[in-house]
Amino acid sequence: MIKSKRKLPGLSDLPFEDHCDLLAISRFNLQGSNVGAYLLETKQLGVSHYSFVFGFHFPGIHTLLESGMANRFLQRLDVGLRKMQPNQKLRVHFSSFAQDLAAQQELSALLKRHCSTESQFFIEANRKHIRDLTVRGRRQEKKIVLFATYAVGSFGSDARGLLEKGVGLLANAAAKFGGKVDGRQQAFYQKLLAEGYRSGFRPWLSRLSGMGMRPEPMSAEDLWLNLANRFGHSPPAQVPHCLTLSDKSGHLEIEEEINSPLEPLSVAIRGENGKAGHPQGGREFAIVKNKLIAALALEEKPSAWLSAEHQLFSVWNVIADIPDCEFICEISPGDRRRAYHLLNRTGKAGIKSLQSAAGKNLNTKASANIVEATSAQHRINAGVSPVFFSAISLIHRDTQEELAKACEDLSSNFIQGHFVRDKSIALDIWRRSLPVVEAHLLPDGRRMQYLSDEVAGIMPLVCPYAADAQGLEFITRRGQRPVHVDIYARTIGVLIFGETRSAKSIVMADMAVKGISRGMNVIVIDATREDGASTYTQLVKFYGKEGAYFDVGSQANNLFQPPDFSHRTDLSPAVIAQRIESYQEFLVKALTVMVMGEETGALTKRVRTLLIQSIMPFFADEAIKARYREAFSAGLRSSAWENMPTLSDFVEFFTSVDFKISGESVLIGEARETILLELRGWLSSRIGRAINSPSTLDFDASRFTVFALSNISDDTEAAVLALSAQSLALRKALQLRDCLVAIEEAPILLKYKGLAEIVGEFCSNGQKTGIKPVIISQTVEAITDSVISSQITNNLKVRLIGCITQSSINSFSQLLGYSPEALAANAEKSFYVDPQEMRSSWLVDIDSTLIECHHYPSPELLTIVANNPAERAFRDPILAQHANKYVGVVKACEAYVPALQSGHFTRDSQTSLAQAAEITPEITPEITHNPTHNPTAIDNVVELRHAHAS
Repeated sequence: MIKSKRKLPGLSDLPFEDHCDLLAISRFNLQGSNVGAYLLETKQLGVSHYSFVFGFHFPGIHTLLESGMANRFLQRLDVGLRKMQPNQKLRVHFSSFAQDLAAQQELSALLKRHCSTESQFFIEANRKHIRDLTVRGRRQEKKIVLFATYAVGSFGSDARGLLEKGVGLLANAAAKFGGKVDGRQQAFYQKLLAEGYRSGFRPWLSRLSGMGMRPEPMSAEDLWLNLANRFGHSPPAQVPHCLTLSDKSGHLEIEEEINSPLEPLSVAIRGENGKAGHPQGGREFAIVKNKLIAALALEEKPSAWLSAEHQLFSVWNVIADIPDCEFICEISPGDRRRAYHLLNRTGKAGIKSLQSAAGKNLNTKASANIVEATSAQHRINAGVSPVFFSAISLIHRDTQEELAKACEDLSSNFIQGHFVRDKSIALDIWRRSLPVVEAHLLPDGRRMQYLSDEVAGIMPLVCPYAADAQGLEFITRRGQRPVHVDIYARTIGVLIFGETRSAKSIVMADMAVKGISRGMNVIVIDATREDGASTYTQLVKFYGKEGAYFDVGSQANNLFQPPDFSHRTDLSPAVIAQRIESYQEFLVKALTVMVMGEETGALTKRVRTLLIQSIMPFFADEAIKARYREAFSAGLRSSAWENMPTLSDFVEFFTSVDFKISGESVLIGEARETILLELRGWLSSRIGRAINSPSTLDFDASRFTVFALSNISDDTEAAVLALSAQSLALRKALQLRDCLVAIEEAPILLKYKGLAEIVGEFCSNGQKTGIKPVIISQTVEAITDSVISSQITNNLKVRLIGCITQSSINSFSQLLGYSPEALAANAEKSFYVDPQEMRSSWLVDIDSTLIECHHYPSPELLTIVANNPAERAFRDPILAQHANKYVGVVKACEAYVPALQSGHFTRDSQTSLAQAAEITPEITPEITHNPTHNPTAIDNVVELRHAHAS
């Protein structure tokens, strides 16, 4: 392989690659695993010594722990460190950088889907918003990587004669420059890699797992990107040079993969966009990726800790909110005898000092040394092992002034121990921090000897739980780490709590637009305001054909409209038949509720039996099937569509069904008459007409549907409206894909027992059919007092809790099982919505883990969903002035955001309305007054690109 010949300034005239020890990147495809490793080679007296460095992703210890967990983890860590061998060392590498590459790639992939222009608008707005948060340092991607080293040694080199050594060196040189591994060398590397996997990887994986670190082995590609990203922003994805050991043929085989004539390090440092990628700098700082990097080293051993939690979180409390930094520590086995001897000498010296000071002033330092040495000796006798430990921090900044300030902040805040900026070998310390350098993190004279039970206090082991890789994004309050809740890919439900004005609807809207852009359907059941509008009225209007607003007074949703599978050629007849059967079972349940309400007993059972025996023949009738086919073929508002079978047709069909029941009992006759009586009664009611007519909205084309519930007179009406929404959700889930169903204003809607029972059905069984429930409530009493309380809490495993009152903490604790201490922050003023930062605060419960987070919606989404009267009065006139809705939203956003941040909407409505009237004309551009402007979809996209150009 070829080197780039770029030199490392201030160290020597050798190329940078020669200051590192990387021989190759290795891949182990053994026993079904895909594991990577750096293969390092160092020369000692002309003999090659080899070592493997394995990488493991470590999720970190979460910031909110239950009582006793910190102590248990420290004990397991201590036991694991005691077992380290002399040829092993462990590095813990914590990094925190303001970057959004993964998020931007995810959003770019969504843009390539066949989504609507409206979804593209929100995706572009989100991309711009995430970039802004990243630039402002509000979004820091954090990770912890464990680098576990296993030194193989000379691996038989000592037994070779001089001639054989010479041949081996020539073979190594030929392989390094020619990229060929064959013959005897192939057998040598095969044995070397097998030894590395057997004696290096497997013991390390077992030990780290036993230490409670939940290690995830890194692949060869992961290790390559981890290395290359230190030098550039867009490294090639392929590993330039890789040795692969596999057992795919039943026995061990080694293969060499070469994707570049350059060595891996030469590829990594070759630069981007005409700028050099190799490290520069000198004594005070290094320069990498156009950033100045200062190095701070731990120079003084910390004192004692107050508790296990204090010890475990001491590093996190300092570095949590420091942006663009790295914290690295290295642990290697110490010498037990030497440590014991040194402690013995320290104790004797202290005793001697006390004796010489007899009769004089008390020597407190000598007394402390005696106590400390004695305690350490007792711990060593109890099994605690001495270890060599070193720790550094690397601070990345743009200017020397910023660098000096950040270093001073870190050093002054680190009370447990003393961190000092190194201004003599900063570039060399940065080089030593690379996992492809065999040398210790600090020179031998600067490594300190600790005991294995105390090093956790200076190890960067804590990092907030990040939950999923993508989805609805939150950002942790401490550390600013992105946290994702992937309700779109996972089968989960969500429960949202928060006081009035806690931004519950904003979170729901963000969840909805992200789901729609992923091809999901979203249905919201909401109680309307006095003016008949919903929280999501403007959002529905914005989505155009993809939005549908169902008002029972003016719209219809045919209860008997089945899923249309005519376009699903990917489904087998058996799957289609199964889904049709599921829909028919739902209709039986819906009709039973309409007929019997909340009654139970023998009559209800017979009503259900008769409905089951009549539903299936109804859909099997050839005339009925023909009318459905013609309606779906002709489409909405066609004459065939108006002729689609409805509840009226079923009632007529039911009268002619021969149930073939011999000796019909009185109960059977009563059940039949009850069905006809009740269903005919529904046909003449307001709600009955809404479910008995052909659908007036193109629900199949809409992605975002709001069911506005108003003027409900009793439980049964509420239940039937909920059934109508459930029929739409089930139809979409069976016909298309997963559907998100949200219950807004739970305190109002769940007071109706019939509706609550349908919601309980959503929670208990909806996820089996692709329905993902979301329940939104202002109060905890709405859930605890509901008949479906257990169904909600047992099935909605993701909980989002916003700001709450102090008096409700105990109620939340009883319902959700949280400790009052975990909810205390939710009742503080710091948890209120922050208009200046445009964020709300949430306690996110996912995977049984509590995470304190912020939610940052994009300004455009916030503008559309803003819902209090003053905000609507401010926004709606601006939207009405623009024929192009995208430009309208952008212009409204440009006016709304500064008004929100300056506190316009926290005053009384009269003042806000007056200010809105003054501000609105000033932001209206002249081009929007053209009444003939009727933009096409292409115009919209062009306007969209201009509006969000960055």
